[in-house]
Amino acid sequence: QTFLAASYLYYATGEDEYHQYIKDNYTLHQEAAYNNYHFSHGTEMAYIAYLASENTDAEIVEWISSNFEGWKNVMLSNAEDNEWKTALPDWALWWGSSSNAHAVGMEMYLHCKYLEQDTSEAEMLMEQTLSFVLGINPQGLSMVTGIGENCIERTFSGIFGEDGIEAYPVGYTSGGINKYDGEIISRFAGKCFTDTAVDWVTNENAIYYQAAMIFPIAAQASAE
Repeated sequence: QTFLAASYLYYATGEDEYHQYIKDNYTLHQEAAYNNYHFSHGTEMAYIAYLASENTDAEIVEWISSNFEGWKNVMLSNAEDNEWKTALPDWALWWGSSSNAHAVGMEMYLHCKYLEQDTSEAEMLMEQTLSFVLGINPQGLSMVTGIGENCIERTFSGIFGEDGIEAYPVGYTSGGINKYDGEIISRFAGKCFTDTAVDWVTNENAIYYQAAMIFPIAAQASAE
């Protein structure tokens, strides 16, 4: 989208034409960025890219900070109320739920970093979400191949499902629980998942799922 492109280009070049576009349009994307439970259009990253840029406008930064604060409080409240301590309530466990949950922590961390706020709550949420994906979930199953005593053995993959090698590489994650497209699996939201190479609804691997999982791991490693 144009707003995302303008934010990245301003971050990269600092040119006035991109800054002017941001000034003219930054209030138009509030709902997409700060009223959702999924990482779909990259609008969140547009604001983060702007915060990371040089020569930001104080009014825009204040607007981002205010909207972010409300979103952050909702996400942290969700995690507090959720027995599994992720930011996604049961009704938000749709396609790609694992990466969506990871993205919440990532976005929170990056906003705090560039707004020069304390990152500890975001780090806690990233750790809790990673624990959920690695087995502290309703299935007691690590949704990452080869990681954990009880882990998935395969994912839906056009590469590793067709290479003639039975074992999958270690470290591949899946889209995760999908209570909508996977509702035939179980009437309980947290159980709508299967470890099978033919289930693209819950057990598909994708590069952006993988990236979303790597971020909290890298953030933890850099903090140690």
